Amino acid sequence: MKNGFLILTAAGIIAATGCGHTSDEIRVPSAEKIYNEAVSRWKGHKIFGLIPYHDNERAIELFQEVLDKFPNTKYAFLSEIGIADVNFGREEYDEAQTRYRNFYTLRPANELAAYAFFRSGMCFEKLASSYDRDLTPIKNAMYEYKSLLGKYPASEYASEAKERLKEISEILAKSEFYVGKFYYRRKNYQSALNRFKNILSDYPDYSGREKVLYYLYLTYINLGEKQEAIKYSEILLNNYPDSKYRKKFAEIQSVSNNTDSTKP
Repeated sequence: MKNGFLILTAAGIIAATGCGHTSDEIRVPSAEKIYNEAVSRWKGHKIFGLIPYHDNERAIELFQEVLDKFPNTKYAFLSEIGIADVNFGREEYDEAQTRYRNFYTLRPANELAAYAFFRSGMCFEKLASSYDRDLTPIKNAMYEYKSLLGKYPASEYASEAKERLKEISEILAKSEFYVGKFYYRRKNYQSALNRFKNILSDYPDYSGREKVLYYLYLTYINLGEKQEAIKYSEILLNNYPDSKYRKKFAEIQSVSNNTDSTKP
């Protein structure tokens, strides 16, 4: 029979044996057939053409059946990823990440390893909250994407991983700036200074670089290091000639000069 194996019901088996066929001739579903059924259950269909329905539980059972019956085969590897993908789709990101990690750890040479790295990074991104909260998941995502680029630079996921890294760098820089302003407002200028300088060195493409330079200027002014302050004001104006901070520099400089002129 073409296009797959024949699946017989109990009645079919009786009929087959009654017609002279032996039990050896009764074929069981192939790994490909079970896997395709799992994918079909996972992708689902629309009831009445309108309501989406996905039988995720059955999909996982079928993927697991492939793993149990056909280990170390192409479809077993696809099924490992399939279960992780189902977990991801159900927003079970911790479970999905664990499965992706196990895959690329145990099968680094497999053609699906790069995909597992990429999806692991996506899991961590989904687990991350806003930039002013715990950034451990987003840092883990950065590690996964960098690992992907280091191990599989020619992967079809490399380009997207680079884009994700840009987004993550923006988030981390924004967080660093948030903390720097927190210290600045509490007049802990040295801690603020460290944060602002870290942004310039670690996140050179940060979209808020102009305001970081401005706060570096303010921080040095408050630390009494006028020459360093002037240096950063010049860097800012050279890079952003139409900066909205130009007027503020002039105002601060005017106040500073007036204060100096009243000193004995």
